Parts: sequence; C-alpha cells; structure tokens
Amino acid sequence: MTKRPWQAEIEVTPETVRLVVNEQLPHLASHDITFLGYGWDNDAYLVGNHIFRFPRRQIAVEMVEFEAAILRLLPNTLPLEVPRLEQVGRPSGAYPHSFLVYQMVKGTSACDLPQAYRLSAQDASTLGQFLRQIHAIPATVSDTIRGDTMRKGDIPFRLGKIEAAIAALPGDALPAGKDEVLQAARILARATSADKLTLVHGDLYARHVLVDSRRVTGVIDWGDAHVGDPALDLSIAYTMLNAETAATFFLAYGIEDERTQKRAMFRALFYSAVLADFGIGNQDESILAIGRFATRRVLESL
Repeated sequence: MTKRPWQAEIEVTPETVRLVVNEQLPHLASHDITFLGYGWDNDAYLVGNHIFRFPRRQIAVEMVEFEAAILRLLPNTLPLEVPRLEQVGRPSGAYPHSFLVYQMVKGTSACDLPQAYRLSAQDASTLGQFLRQIHAIPATVSDTIRGDTMRKGDIPFRLGKIEAAIAALPGDALPAGKDEVLQAARILARATSADKLTLVHGDLYARHVLVDSRRVTGVIDWGDAHVGDPALDLSIAYTMLNAETAATFFLAYGIEDERTQKRAMFRALFYSAVLADFGIGNQDESILAIGRFATRRVLESL
C-alpha cells in the first residue's frame, strides 16, 4: 500500500505528553491531557490552557525552531489572535525532538463548522487587514527565518503535485471532471512569479483559521511560515470566501494585481486537490468539503 504524505513517522501518545509535562512543565501536571487532532506534520494536545504541538513527521522536526522564531516576530497589534509562545520543549527520553508550547487561542477550527468557509463581509475584511499587516512585517531569510525551502511558490513543482493528487482521486471526488480541473491548473500555472517576497503564513486555509460564535478570532499553525510569495496566503479568498466576500477581502488587503490573484487561484487549486485526497484518505468530510468548495470557486473565477 502506498504511504500517504500525512502518515505519522513519530509516535506521540497521551502517555508521551504526560511524561513530557511532568519532566519539563511540572506546573501543568495537575491538568487533564486532551488530544486535539493532527495534520500533515504535527499532533496537537491541550493541557490546561496550553497547546502542545509535537512533530509527527521527520520533515516537521526542523520546523520547530523556525515556527518559534516566527511566533516571536508577530506583533501584539494584529486584528486577529495568534499563538503566543510559552516554551520550546527540549528533546528527552520521553520524546526525542523539540516541540512547542503556547497559550491556547480562543475558538475552534473553521473547518469544523457547517459551511464555515462562507464568512461574513466583516470577517473577510478582518482577514484582509490581518494579512496586509503580516505581509508588511520586515523579515529576511536568516538562520531562523527561512526562504521557500519547501517550494510552495514553485509553480511547475506544485503543478506536478496537483496532477499526482488528482490522478489518485476517485472520479467523483471533485465537483468537476478531472480533466477540467487539470486544464484550469495548467492555465493558471502560466502566471508569472512574484515580484516581491514577504513574510507569509504559508499554509492558510480553514483548518488554521479559528472562529468563535461564527466570527473569526485567530490564525494558528505557523510551522510553514517563511519569506515567500504573498499569493500563497491570499489563496484563502478562493478556499474560504465566496465571490462577494472575496472582493471585500481583497479591498481590505489592498490588491489590484491580477497576476497575484492568478497565483492565489493556482494555490487554491492545489488545496482543492490535496485536501480532497486528505479528506477521503482520512474520512474527514469537513476537509473534503473545503477541497470541493475551492474547486468550484476557482473554476467560477476563471
């Protein structure tokens, strides 16, 4: 059986977390441990009001220090909450790698709510303002802030990933035929590369957006943050917003560059394929729904 890219390579259990807490954060030892979920790269646990994020794949181990550096860089004046770093856990006999501990951000993942990606115009505006401020933070590639080492903005490389993901999908996984989606991806892949690189979240879609009472409250999971193409983040206009609220989003962000929007649409099609693959592989209907929504949005926008 073919190994899927999100399959764990490093085991983390509640017992692992308990040992780590007792050893490195004994002031939290009296709290219950709750498994929150997993993504491609990390397992997340709640201990008291603290989130513990443990790499579950080797590729994520090196991201810990990068993410810690980014979290220290983010200002307190953003219009949405972001995780506030509490501690970088050290490798030990209980768990052999570094891990992150930060204060819990209020809210639940937007992908857990029915049709959560259809946000209000006010939320769309807030997201646009948030990204405008993130992309304006001075950041250069250094030992602690990386460039696009994962080739997220490498369009030919990502086109290959889209083609492979779509080939693996059942014929009815997306709300359009495979050939139509592939043709759209290849058209969008002609977009020129970014003129300006900025600090980017790097993996911004509904799972990493938090909502409370159906209002956007925060953005989490900064492990893929880097200096790269801002269109990576702007793809959220096509994975989480309808056409009307996307217009509000772009107005708040301050973008009029059609080339950037084309690259954002390409990134959204990448999400449509890989999220559908992940959703089907993990029987996660909420993630599959986001992939399907992104497909429709991009095809309607071409």
